Amino acid sequence: MCLKSYAAVERSGFDEPTSSVKARAEWRRNADQVACWLNERTAPDLCGEILLKQAYADLGEWAAESGVRHVVTRKTFAERLENLGVGKKHTNRGTALTGMRLG
Repeated sequence: MCLKSYAAVERSGFDEPTSSVKARAEWRRNADQVACWLNERTAPDLCGEILLKQAYADLGEWAAESGVRHVVTRKTFAERLENLGVGKKHTNRGTALTGMRLG
């Protein structure tokens, strides 16, 4: 009986409860908020750039809207963006993140 049940699940898959989907999304927002922000609030743009201070301010707005309680520091934000492969350059206006735009 167990093997038949297991075989049925293997064919049709498990139904994931809505509460589990929501809990995982909330955990991801809190655990990797920089990657979530990057995915939700930016778009690729080969000629685009965002000042780091502007991006960090937008992270704060996104966090408030998303229910993230503890926002990473600006230094951690910059380090995580670098680890995610975001380019940066130094300008006379400050550090700019390259290849993207807010939107």
